[in-house]
Amino acid sequence: MLRIEGGLTLTGHEFDNQSGPFEAGIGLTVPLTFKAMPCSGREALERRKP
Repeated sequence: MLRIEGGLTLTGHEFDNQSGPFEAGIGLTVPLTFKAMPCSGREALERRKP
């Protein structure tokens, strides 16, 4: 219960390869505002960001 309350997700349960970080509740770990960092999926993540 503490893991869920703390916002810690469990791979394969709360998220998998079909969901992104925003759907899994860990979008804060995606540094989309830092444009200098190259990211191969940046455009896709920017489209999915709520």
